[in-house]
Amino acid sequence: MNPFLSFCATVALAWTLGFGAALAQDPPPTPEPPSEPVTPKPDVEVSPPDGKSLKFEVKFDDSDSDGIVQNGVPVTVKTNEVVPNVIVISSSATIDGVVEDEVVVIGGEVIINGRVEGDVVNVGGGIVLGPKAHIGGKAVGVLGGIEMGANSVIEGDAVGVLGGVRKADGARVGGKTVNMAMGDLVGPDGLGLPEWLKLTFTEIVMKLRILSFQVGWVWVVAGLFLLLHALFLLAAPGIVRSVVTTFSERGATSFLMGLVSLPLAAFLSLILLPTVVGVLVIPFIWAALLFAGLVGKGGLLQFFGSALGRGVRLDLPPLVSLLVGAVLVSLLYLIPFLGLLFWMTFAVWALGAAILALFGRFKKESPTPAPVTPRWNPPSASGPGSGATAATPSPIIPTPANPSPNPNASALGFAAATPGAASVSLQSVLPEPNLSEPLPPTAPLLLPPTPASSAAPVVPDALSLPRVGLKERLLASGLDWLLLIIVINWFRLDRLVPLVLLGYFVGMWVWRQTTVGGIILRLRVARLDGRPIDVVTALVRALGALFGGIALGLGYFWSAWDPDKQGWHDKVAGTVVVRLPKTQPLV
Repeated sequence: MNPFLSFCATVALAWTLGFGAALAQDPPPTPEPPSEPVTPKPDVEVSPPDGKSLKFEVKFDDSDSDGIVQNGVPVTVKTNEVVPNVIVISSSATIDGVVEDEVVVIGGEVIINGRVEGDVVNVGGGIVLGPKAHIGGKAVGVLGGIEMGANSVIEGDAVGVLGGVRKADGARVGGKTVNMAMGDLVGPDGLGLPEWLKLTFTEIVMKLRILSFQVGWVWVVAGLFLLLHALFLLAAPGIVRSVVTTFSERGATSFLMGLVSLPLAAFLSLILLPTVVGVLVIPFIWAALLFAGLVGKGGLLQFFGSALGRGVRLDLPPLVSLLVGAVLVSLLYLIPFLGLLFWMTFAVWALGAAILALFGRFKKESPTPAPVTPRWNPPSASGPGSGATAATPSPIIPTPANPSPNPNASALGFAAATPGAASVSLQSVLPEPNLSEPLPPTAPLLLPPTPASSAAPVVPDALSLPRVGLKERLLASGLDWLLLIIVINWFRLDRLVPLVLLGYFVGMWVWRQTTVGGIILRLRVARLDGRPIDVVTALVRALGALFGGIALGLGYFWSAWDPDKQGWHDKVAGTVVVRLPKTQPLV
């Protein structure tokens, strides 16, 4: 199965195990035939945050030897219970019974009061052995160490990294004891980490996010950065306003500039490093990038806040927009396993927008219409009887009082250039108009460009039809992805997923100017110049959609607040999505 479908299946399985286990109850006991062997049924206790005890049974037989695997749920193996192995992520495990193989806990504490036949590995919480606990293999505790109770046994090596190993009376280690403590940082005995450091590792590092309600110091740091952004806004409002304008007008270019600037700065630093002068320049390069990132992040927060304000038809002040954007970004940073990705995306995006804004490049990404060139229509000299437009009466040009000698004066209609000659005006040269007859209509001097054909011009769909925002796009995309998942699984096209996706979207855009989901919802992809979608435009739009998806979908969601209702892929391809008055057929 392809990685995308495997990920969906994993999420569905984790959801089923996590939430379904919390809602399940102990099934009633069923009598077993005496002739069949009794299979051990370990009763695993889950301790939810509210302190109530919920239980569920996990049955293991010869065909299922994976043991217990939990993510974010504490696991307890009770006394007189036997399980193959235990793997817990972002939570703790208590072993009072027997584990036939290894125990691995990441982001939580391991408490062993029973017996583990294999190895015990812990990262971020520590290993605690109760009295008479037994580990048949090695015990490795990273960021927490190992604490051995009275008469506890570790048959293999005992390794305490950044936490140390402490033995009570009668505790025994069969192999080597490796004690890598942190000195005074973790206490006088070199065992155990401070609670704030454990919570930081469990809630921030292991869950791949920036903020957590259980870690207080990260909120202090976030508040200091927010205060710094507010100071930048008050001290240099013009620069921040330029960054906000860059976000709204050149969003895709800003993200691309941020992606390019960091590798370029690293490459430039490597070039300057061997030189003596370059070593002095390198800190200034990275300091400039840091300053640009801070200014850009403040502009990004203000941009998000003002976009939300426009959504509810409110014109928020810059400082209020900054605070609203900070609240929105903080909520995104709280999401486990996605908060870090949001932070990285926003940092790159803010850096690129600040660089473009500081360089003063404020050119819109959408193409501007070509200016209309007027055509000169000189007046006709034909009379009314010739069938052409009659000439208008020529203005009377007065004769200068003191004419200067000019041999071409007579040709211009002025008076004679010779001294003493009689003055000749245009009235004496041109015939007097007949005032009794009405003057014929005159042609305008400026005419619009002549159309190429005499037929009525066709208005492009991009100008005549209403444009579609994010809500309809999401629904149409959901229908398309549902169809693609069914087709890929039906025909077993797991290894051809990229080609299937590219062929479907590019082919449908070129063939019908839309997709199956767009046909159902009466949507069409239209070019701004009125021409139909060709293969090149469809490929550029598909690559733009891929680029916007890499940025955590920002390029796709851009149409929610863009004044032209365009995503990044629409801007680079020069397209919009419009709504048709009636449903178009597929064939």
